[in-house]
Amino acid sequence: MTEELARYEHESQRSQIAPMRAEWTIEALERIAERFARSGFFDVRDKDQAFAIVMMAHALGMHPAQAFGVFHVVKGRPTMSAQAMLALFLSRGGKVKWHETTARRAKATFTRWDGTTSITFEVTPEDAKRENLLNKDNWKRFPADMLRWMLVRKA
Repeated sequence: MTEELARYEHESQRSQIAPMRAEWTIEALERIAERFARSGFFDVRDKDQAFAIVMMAHALGMHPAQAFGVFHVVKGRPTMSAQAMLALFLSRGGKVKWHETTARRAKATFTRWDGTTSITFEVTPEDAKRENLLNKDNWKRFPADMLRWMLVRKA
């Protein structure tokens, strides 16, 4: 495979997340953010917070409507969800090999789209305990899922 073809295949994988249309103006994005803020459906305090989230999604080439499914306000800061992190990584050609996803351990190897770099991560309930997460409802009900998403955040 030529370098040009490999680059083309990598670039085409990026468009699997809804691409940002070139005709979106800052004014249009501000209006969209204001409406999202007024809706009360999302955990944003005001239109400025909503605009910041819309612009973060814009920087990743996403449609503004995807912004609030991808970013959440956590402790006053916009944070990308672990699910969105994984989707973005995979959409750009990254690969994940899951070794274990149980309530005792999550372990996976993440590989760059071009195969040049792989790294293995592992998390356990002890890691979650250090972050004071185990007392939360989702951690009690879905420990294996929560460990898997914690691993993705770590990666």
